[in-house]
Amino acid sequence: GGEPQPLPWYFDVGTKGGALVVPIFTVVFPLAIYYGLQANGMSAEKAGPWASFLYLFGGLMAWTFTYLYRVATKNMTYVQQLKDYEDAVMMKRLEEMSDDELLGMLEDAERTATEFQKQMDAEQSSQARA
Repeated sequence: GGEPQPLPWYFDVGTKGGALVVPIFTVVFPLAIYYGLQANGMSAEKAGPWASFLYLFGGLMAWTFTYLYRVATKNMTYVQQLKDYEDAVMMKRLEEMSDDELLGMLEDAERTATEFQKQMDAEQSSQARA
């Protein structure tokens, strides 16, 4: 179901991997930017604000792209909750149906599947002749 996915081991601060990786992103990475800017000729007074800007802007861009990816793949909390709700409604409807109604629905599904298969076979044979 709708249970949240656990964080990967390298981002979960409750693991040894997370205890190493998270400080790298929050401390070591900005310092590397700061000293990298100084090594390329920027003064310390200018390197600090630029390092902060680049770190925060990079983080914001990374978060934005992950958000857009989750939207595009529909891997979001709301979508999952909606799917879980729809599944629960369908299960409740199935539970409330009588045996005769269930058999009728299964027969309709089989008839539809058979008709669909015949249509697909006809299309494939007509494409093979073309």
